[in-house]
Amino acid sequence: MRLLAGLSHSDVFAGGVSKIEASGDLLAIAVRGPGAGEGIHLIDVGNPSAPNLRSTLPERAEDMILQGNFLFVPNKDGLRVCDVSEPADAVVVGSIVEFDVFASSVAIDGANAFLIGEDKLMTIEGLPGICEPLCGNNQREYPEACDDGNRDDGDDCSADCSSDG
Repeated sequence: MRLLAGLSHSDVFAGGVSKIEASGDLLAIAVRGPGAGEGIHLIDVGNPSAPNLRSTLPERAEDMILQGNFLFVPNKDGLRVCDVSEPADAVVVGSIVEFDVFASSVAIDGANAFLIGEDKLMTIEGLPGICEPLCGNNQREYPEACDDGNRDDGDDCSADCSSDG
């Protein structure tokens, strides 16, 4: 065994790492705050001796699951799903908002997700590969063309997030 490389970004990992996941040539590292480094950092390790930080998702995460091209992140509303097939242009593809507690841990078994939050076990049955986007949350989620934070026509984005206003 030998150390091939180190990714030294003290500003990125300053808050402390809460979780690391790997799938293929991609690492997802959840860094807790405070500071500019908080979020989920996607790192290409296709060349193990030269890891490359591709992007950072502004998600606060204590836990996550990286499965194929999808990153499942428990959050304050339930479960957020990100498509990370293009790590430099990762996009939230949907949110499953079913709970009124902060989900802190996640496990996935086939088509079911299990979340733990505030001493409760929550189950999402029939987990889709891509969840429905949540229009009006100010985050462009696949396949939305836009999302300006509301569901009004006549402004920067249509009420159904299908086109720019």
